[in-house]
Amino acid sequence: LHISDEESFPMQSSRFGELWQTAFSSTERYATREMKALVSYAKDRGVAVLPEFDSPGHSKAMCAGGPTGICMKNCSVNSNWPLRPLEHTFEFLAELWGGVADVFPFAYRHIGGDEVKSQCWDEDETSKTWMRKAGLNSSETYVHFVNRNVNISLEQGKPAIAWDDARKAYGTATPPR
Repeated sequence: LHISDEESFPMQSSRFGELWQTAFSSTERYATREMKALVSYAKDRGVAVLPEFDSPGHSKAMCAGGPTGICMKNCSVNSNWPLRPLEHTFEFLAELWGGVADVFPFAYRHIGGDEVKSQCWDEDETSKTWMRKAGLNSSETYVHFVNRNVNISLEQGKPAIAWDDARKAYGTATPPR
């Protein structure tokens, strides 16, 4: 279930109440109780509803209800710019994902990681400053971001699933955790 995207974040968050204001409309969003009912209904029929909280790309809708400073203002490459690679961003994602753990009682978490235009970080002054201090270029920052997401998920007891874009970014060898 694709929860986060460029245009919409349709699920209620107990920790970030403004997030779902970016849903396409008030009738196209899920209250926590509705999502729990959907997950339960599906489970009773042998179907697992695994949410995808995509980042760093497909996250623009989180900008409207997430903490200040996690988002860029624009990117010339496309309109689906990634979240900034800041500690504040990872704290937000950890809190967001931790807040929905009881809604989705599965062993895994889908962290997305697809269709990220890492060049956008090269155009954003805040991201460029972070990359310079970290000693990373934009492609390496993408790998760093995915690794941080995986580690957050593991710290919360859930192995992460990501799109093949993440695997491809590692080249022929996947570094140890």
